[in-house]
Amino acid sequence: MEAAAVAWVGHLHAIPVGAVKTITDLVDSPVATEAQFVENLATAAETLRSKTLALLERLAATALDKPADQVSPR
Repeated sequence: MEAAAVAWVGHLHAIPVGAVKTITDLVDSPVATEAQFVENLATAAETLRSKTLALLERLAATALDKPADQVSPR
């Protein structure tokens, strides 16, 4: 939800926005939200860390392949 709000403001101002998120709990699960959060936090944080680093490495490699003025935002 928070990323959607940031993306909407970026859209209103023609600013590209990207977001990397992870999920710690499910809304429709029979397990209490707090219990899910506690159980899944470490895995979610590690997944977010590894995916963010992979994305940054890919972006850096792309930026090194082209001059800065030729790298198109996605």
